[in-house]
Amino acid sequence: IFGLQYKDHKPGDFVCKWNTWKDNVQVSSEVQAKWFLVDSTWPNWTTHYAVNFDCKIPPQSSPSAVTLSTKDNKYSYSLPVIKTSIQPKRDTLAVCVKPITGHFDVPRILEWFEMIRLSGVDKIILYNSDLFGTTRYVLQYYQKIGVAEVVNWPFLLAALQYADHPPVTPEQRYGIYQQIYLIAMHDCLYRFRGQYEHLLFIDLDEILLPVKHNSLTSMIKDIRQQYKHGAGFLFDTAWHFEEHGEIKNESIPNFLYMQRFSKATFPNDVQPKSILVSDRTISLNFHSILDVPRHEYSNEVMPWKEYAYLHHFRGKCDVKFEPWRCKKFLHKPRVDPVMKRYRKDIQKRMEILMRYFQIK
Repeated sequence: IFGLQYKDHKPGDFVCKWNTWKDNVQVSSEVQAKWFLVDSTWPNWTTHYAVNFDCKIPPQSSPSAVTLSTKDNKYSYSLPVIKTSIQPKRDTLAVCVKPITGHFDVPRILEWFEMIRLSGVDKIILYNSDLFGTTRYVLQYYQKIGVAEVVNWPFLLAALQYADHPPVTPEQRYGIYQQIYLIAMHDCLYRFRGQYEHLLFIDLDEILLPVKHNSLTSMIKDIRQQYKHGAGFLFDTAWHFEEHGEIKNESIPNFLYMQRFSKATFPNDVQPKSILVSDRTISLNFHSILDVPRHEYSNEVMPWKEYAYLHHFRGKCDVKFEPWRCKKFLHKPRVDPVMKRYRKDIQKRMEILMRYFQIK
């Protein structure tokens, strides 16, 4: 059970309770709930943290709801049990995107979807908290063709409304957002682990592209053979900042933002992202696995020249990073050779979609 808790609240002695039927008699059961913070390291200025309550329910029990409560019943929460959908044969990989809010530029998000598909990923799971405007029609389109699965996530706005009394600072509000994102990421892990052997957690301004393989799925097969005990596979990041300048000596349409800003840093270890093995992951943060079911499982750093690296389109560098880091990042960028390979294919796809959505 994942939730949000005020940072100074002392963990109580929690139990999980549920009812089952045996021989037409209702039987009440109870087990101790283990409590721990998901990740308290960042951001450490938040007023609330993501927490996990772990209850070991016997296999023979199959409750439809569980009540989490303190032993003195001062606090009690009744929650439905959402069972993981298990496919007879799981797909290799899906992308999971943390909760999205607001409005997005339609050509940008179309380009992101199609670049993900060109990388060899056929399923994208998005958590929708408060998406509005014309971007909704993009999600509907990808749902219709079976690429996107949208999970409605009202928890973010509900939790923020609660946490904002009394009002918090913008920095604290940002920290609360990040902790709620962690809750959604764990929901994606446990909700979809029965359908996908691997999950890639990235944002709408990131894509992971293979360097030598034709697709991420074929790359994963090679990685799993090479790293027998790997549970998480970390990929370095190439930063595509607008200060690097646009590609102007070639005819690139305005609707291809990633291609226009294909200049980037060399891949580095600042904010890597991971492909996770679903069966080998208990908990995670934004970059890697935190806990595994067996001690020999590991996080493995992938050599970017051999496998893949992340392409992060963050706009202006000085909006995100300190001046000293931007000075380092903006020194001698290169036209990214991997991104350039996709130019013809992405242009063809985008031209079709721009006509479909009637965008000039």
